[in-house]
Amino acid sequence: MQEFTWEGELVWDFQYGDDRRLPHHDVLKLPNGNVLLVVCERIPASEAIAAGRRPNTFTGDYFLSDCVVEIKPTGRTTGEVVWEWRVWDHLVQDTDRTKPNYGSVSEHPELIDINHGAGTDSALFQGADLTKLQGLGYVSAPTGNTSGAPGNADWTHINSVAYHPELDQIALTGLGFSEVWIIDHSTTKTEAASPGGRHGKGGALLYRWGNPRAYRCGTNADQWLVYPHHAHWIERGLPGEGNLLVFNNGSGRGEMFSSVDEIVLPVDSKGRYTRKAKSVFGPDKPTWTYNGGKKPDFSSPAFSSAQRLPNGNTLVCLGVTGTVLEVTPEGEVVWKYTVPNEMALPFDIPLPPGLELPKLPFGAPPLPKLEVPAFTLGNPLFRAPRYAPDYPGLLGTDLTPKLTP
Repeated sequence: MQEFTWEGELVWDFQYGDDRRLPHHDVLKLPNGNVLLVVCERIPASEAIAAGRRPNTFTGDYFLSDCVVEIKPTGRTTGEVVWEWRVWDHLVQDTDRTKPNYGSVSEHPELIDINHGAGTDSALFQGADLTKLQGLGYVSAPTGNTSGAPGNADWTHINSVAYHPELDQIALTGLGFSEVWIIDHSTTKTEAASPGGRHGKGGALLYRWGNPRAYRCGTNADQWLVYPHHAHWIERGLPGEGNLLVFNNGSGRGEMFSSVDEIVLPVDSKGRYTRKAKSVFGPDKPTWTYNGGKKPDFSSPAFSSAQRLPNGNTLVCLGVTGTVLEVTPEGEVVWKYTVPNEMALPFDIPLPPGLELPKLPFGAPPLPKLEVPAFTLGNPLFRAPRYAPDYPGLLGTDLTPKLTP
């Protein structure tokens, strides 16, 4: 993680991770100056099976779960972990009475079913999209690859983190579950793994939405999200403030289109979420959605983001194609930009003497060996936020364009 001033001075340069933990996808600076970081944990297959994961779901020797770590910067290259939340501390399973975490999945929606899904399922992606995403390392390589990574290793695949300062809550998108999760941040380190905090639930899920089948409630018709990204609360003062906005990739739902969905959370002023016993978390459907008319050109099977603007429009990033749109509440596209360059990934290029390629991190598939000199991945953008001219970080800077056509 690196932080730079506007002038390019590096003011914080911190590395986190080891043989068991690897940061990925998202990082967020909190109002107190600390940083939230999404991290995957390498869980040995034996440990996962001992915790109640079905043995027949493994084709490799490890399993990837996720956690969120809060780091307090203590120096230019140092930091202290002051809080963390682990998926692994909040599990439930109903397949083996002799194993820990045994219980009714549907009666414990605050817990995470260790046997749900098989991680980032490559079967949901097809053809060129699958090949591109494997090239980026975003989708698991086929089972049996030489890295030893099982095809189902990437289980929860949390890809975004957001924070609500008044509620002191964190929103996460779990791609492997096709859900948004909300957790309590008011807990201590210990309480995040057990009861405690403002709501007395510790690190158990306060709320989840998008795929009630993940906690054995509802049917296919109740699932709304498929591979979501960038779930966050709409900021105070903006139209829809307090609602949740999420980019719904929609991969594998039959039709090739994505959507941006805004939902009104069933929450009171104290941050408590309502749900009838043995029913799904509401709402039944978004209060606003944009899907480009369900046309294939409004489709991004991965990455992507959405942001509510002060004028009520929504800025949408189609990550895989590098396209950014501004859409009105009525669904009219009033502005569009596409990244002009395509990213070509070369293969088998001779390296200068003494130079070696860096080792791939654990869980990463090996680079595919192709017979062509380059593999075009398109114009990928992970996210595209807009910063207005009055954004505090831009005050006092010269925003006059310096380049001419």
